[in-house]
Amino acid sequence: MANSKETPEQVVTHEQMTKDINPQILKAIQELDSLKGTNVIQRAFKVKSKEIKKGNQKMDENKNPLFNQDGSPQMWADRYTLQTTSEDGKIDIKVTEEQFAQIDVGQWYMGVGHVEIYTPYEGMPKEIIKYDDFQKLFGVQA
Repeated sequence: MANSKETPEQVVTHEQMTKDINPQILKAIQELDSLKGTNVIQRAFKVKSKEIKKGNQKMDENKNPLFNQDGSPQMWADRYTLQTTSEDGKIDIKVTEEQFAQIDVGQWYMGVGHVEIYTPYEGMPKEIIKYDDFQKLFGVQA
């Protein structure tokens, strides 16, 4: 039987490795490399529906309702949510009131945002995505 020994791998330069790659793929790889280390999130999705969740009345530590000086109840801010779908599933996205007003149901968007660390009261920190901008994608079939 022949003794099979592996030969050391040949050292390949970056130039040799990339000469046969499609220029568009190479450009995408280079752009991805430039994004590494940044805090940028991009996600394409279709808006299925929009929902406003009315804020509840604020309570004190003893679960008693809080009121303003004029006697009106203190309320938490309303929450604005988009129900979206894409190839990677369905996701609910919380947005600002201004973003909510500008986004159309049934349209495709590119959401551009960043990751923030959120620490709930007496909870473990977790990462959440905050979207800063929504760009309508034209030419995409619904």
